[in-house]
Amino acid sequence: RDLHRLIRRQRQMCIRDRNIAEPIEEAISTMHGIEKIETSCRSGRAEVGIALGQGVKTDYQVLEIRERIEQIRPQLPSDLPPILVLKFSSEQWPVIFLSLLVPDSKKHYSDLFDQLIVRPLKTVEGVADIQFFGMEEKRVKIELDQDRLRAYRLSVLEVYQALISNNLNFSVGSLEHLGKKYSVRVIGEFKNLKEIRQLPIRSGITLGKIAKVDFEYVPPSFQGRVNGRPAYLMFIQKESNANTVEVCHRVIEKLDQLLKDPQLAGVKTKVWFNQGEEISSSIRTLTSTGIMGAIFAFLVLWLFLRDFRATMIVSVAIPGSLFITIFFMYLLDLSFNMITISGLVVAVGMLVDNSIVVLEAIYSQLQKGESPKTAAVFGADEVGLAISVSTL
Repeated sequence: RDLHRLIRRQRQMCIRDRNIAEPIEEAISTMHGIEKIETSCRSGRAEVGIALGQGVKTDYQVLEIRERIEQIRPQLPSDLPPILVLKFSSEQWPVIFLSLLVPDSKKHYSDLFDQLIVRPLKTVEGVADIQFFGMEEKRVKIELDQDRLRAYRLSVLEVYQALISNNLNFSVGSLEHLGKKYSVRVIGEFKNLKEIRQLPIRSGITLGKIAKVDFEYVPPSFQGRVNGRPAYLMFIQKESNANTVEVCHRVIEKLDQLLKDPQLAGVKTKVWFNQGEEISSSIRTLTSTGIMGAIFAFLVLWLFLRDFRATMIVSVAIPGSLFITIFFMYLLDLSFNMITISGLVVAVGMLVDNSIVVLEAIYSQLQKGESPKTAAVFGADEVGLAISVSTL
């Protein structure tokens, strides 16, 4: 019977979530610039994903989506919590993805990691957000004693109302005094278990007399393991204008310092992805590729052309072009990422090909009796359009 009741409740929740998602889809489907809408409904949760086209101003679209949701708000259930509209772009991809491996001896690490790792890492310059997966949810568990409730002639509803009315935090308006306006807020949330136990239900009767109050840890929906050991997953995102290499370096350095805490003895890290290290490795590869390309180009050209001046022209064109490109990237405040570095690596090989083609065209003009200056002008003009088109 309990199983059938649970299944019926799950179906009702899924139908309710679908009835929430469908009006939202209809409200935003007519907006300009939307390429795709994907909706997923799970028990107690509905997500609507919106993909915007190129050139669409995301900030304006987010505002319009919020306005349209507010317009259909009366059509949605009255007990629906606030609808979150989150903006996501490629800049919000995590720059570091790592696991924290823990020994089996200690069961609960959630509070420890939150205080000693997550919060200190959020203060690192350039870190925008940290997402942690696998942490147990810590919550207050109140177990009512039915015998004591009957002895004191209390009901569960009275206890519930006492808890709700004494755990409040909301704004009640504003107050003007001597030309100044003050916001008035009621703050009455419980701070610890002692306050909950001492909550008066009736005169002379506190919650601690009729119930057992303690913390409990709810197992997470996601649990990770690395090589058989329990592990927590961490995604670290950087600010949009922060330097990726510097942020990753500061985070890893700070993390190494935090793990020296005696309370974290036995905790190990496994870095699965470090974009800062990937960029540094790509830069080293780019540098070595440029140097090796210049050396091999010099030897090959010298072997076939037998002309030192022409060989030096092509050899110098490779690092010279890279330095000019990096200089203009600095002026335009562009940073190195996987796309720009990949483009530079590809450009090195194309630069050698283009240099040889132009040089051959100039040589053919020299063999026709043209002066070096005229041969350079006409030779470059002869193949300029072809190599430009092939490069693009």
